[in-house]
Amino acid sequence: INKEAGQQFEVDLLLESAVEGDHTIQLYMGDNFPDGWSHSFKENGATVTEVSISGGDSKSLDLFITVGSQAVYKEDGDTFDAYAQDISDSSIVAKKQLTVILAYSGGFELSSLKFRETLAPEDSYTFQITIENKANADDKFTLSATSVPSGWRVLFINGNVFEVEAGRTLSVPIKVEVSDEARDGDQESITISIFSDISNQEKQQSFVVDVEQGFTARLTTAISDLWYIFVFFALIIVVGAISYNQQDDEDWDDEEEYESPSSPQIPSPTETEASSDDDWDDWD
Repeated sequence: INKEAGQQFEVDLLLESAVEGDHTIQLYMGDNFPDGWSHSFKENGATVTEVSISGGDSKSLDLFITVGSQAVYKEDGDTFDAYAQDISDSSIVAKKQLTVILAYSGGFELSSLKFRETLAPEDSYTFQITIENKANADDKFTLSATSVPSGWRVLFINGNVFEVEAGRTLSVPIKVEVSDEARDGDQESITISIFSDISNQEKQQSFVVDVEQGFTARLTTAISDLWYIFVFFALIIVVGAISYNQQDDEDWDDEEEYESPSSPQIPSPTETEASSDDDWDDWD
């Protein structure tokens, strides 16, 4: 338990013969011995592949195992078998099962070439997040969006669960869609959480989006935001027009009254003649 890649360790074995007579025993490892690992059997310090033993005797043997330099941590370890088999009779065989569990080491790191982007409302951008598995074990990573602005969307284009071999890296695309209600000058942060299955650790990566609208969009937004002012001015214009029309009608009524006085009385011919007679009387 708690071995490391490239490390050599020793296992003490005891070989006993319960079969009468002399026997030559072959020593070897089973087919389930891990690739990249190495081993050697030793008797009294000398490397051997065969030993002689008589019925009722026993021998101490040393098994040296060297863990492969690329060996990775496994939760249940690596299990394999050591064999001792009679060369003259293959039915006489002994097996010793061994399990080696490596010590877990390392972890994982996150990185991204771009953490920030400027977008307009309803635009989108695909960020790339790189997961580096620095552990000595294959790992499974689960991604989730733990902080997303209201109305925005985060899409995991290739899924959100990935297996990464020990010492390998993986780039994951994450698409961010801006809300159509975002306003010019807004700045929002999106947080992505990454959970490691083997280490039971969680790390986070944040991306920042600055919202910027073009001139036409800003003008349209400004007009829509100030609609009540335009309505107010329209009401003023309408009320002014109505007041002006009413005043104009009143002025026309006054002019008609002023330009139509009572017609002067024209004297009748009889009254004229009487007036003339009076004038002649005055001369007399």
